[in-house]
Amino acid sequence: RPAGAAGYRALSADDRMQVAAERELLGAMAQRPDALRPYAERIAGLSWSDARHEAMAWAILSTPEGTTPAAAVAAASSVVPEAPSILSGGRVMGDDELSDAEKLDFIVDTAELCSCRRRIRQIRAALSSSSRPDEESQALFREATELQRRVNELVRALSSVSSE
Repeated sequence: RPAGAAGYRALSADDRMQVAAERELLGAMAQRPDALRPYAERIAGLSWSDARHEAMAWAILSTPEGTTPAAAVAAASSVVPEAPSILSGGRVMGDDELSDAEKLDFIVDTAELCSCRRRIRQIRAALSSSSRPDEESQALFREATELQRRVNELVRALSSVSSE
């Protein structure tokens, strides 16, 4: 993980978008931990760009129902000391044009979209370095195909939100 603003600028546009999506998701998780619980399985399946983000997500998801935002931030801070500054960057939850449910769907869909695209890039790199087709390569190809289907679904869902 590149450090600081210079490191952030060194990331690809896709990686910067994923970092932003992860931070948006984490901010929403800290603000409304119980509202994000129905998304726990999707959140747990993300391919995170930053191990700190993943650790904070797991810490917040592991809190009991009824956890307050302050307790969610405390849980995240217990695994990542700089959690408060990372969690404070969300903007979507403050948007008044969407309902809370639409905001949560949008945030989770965006993070999952970035995650799927990241995993597809990882698979392409692995397949391009593979010298022969084998069972592992075939499994990776099948995974990439399923991920691409999911990417298409998410793009359609996100397009419908942005066109409203």
